[in-house]
Amino acid sequence: MEILIVVFSVPRWLRGPLPLCLRVSVARHAIIDRMLIAAARRRIAALRRPRTAARIARALWIALAVVVWNVVFDRVIVVSGRNYVAAAERAAAAPAGPFANMDDWMRPAVTRGCWTATAAGGVVLFTGLAAVSRAGRRSGRSAESLALQDRPR
Repeated sequence: MEILIVVFSVPRWLRGPLPLCLRVSVARHAIIDRMLIAAARRRIAALRRPRTAARIARALWIALAVVVWNVVFDRVIVVSGRNYVAAAERAAAAPAGPFANMDDWMRPAVTRGCWTATAAGGVVLFTGLAAVSRAGRRSGRSAESLALQDRPR
């Protein structure tokens, strides 16, 4: 079965036979569509296997912990930068006072930010990995049985 593309401006006898590139086989595309849908279903089913799902969950929790670390560290640095700017404005307004040194404000902020961010990211990472581990144990399957189940047949 072929679908013909009709061009209304030129009569059929002037156009000649339809070029091969414009002939579309409906049956062939139906088979390809079914194969693509089946392949997509297999890939989604593979992601639902317990071991694969646990691996994806672990990767997502690690990514979330990295994002939390970056957000907390950035926030501590920004707040310290704002505090430094306010202190510099106050020092500049004083007639004979010493100027605020940026290193005196930002070096402790980097250390504080690093420790605070590491603690926040560690809590998120520990909580997430513990939840994934507990979810794997609650399913009633050991890691060995999950490994055997995920083997391709």
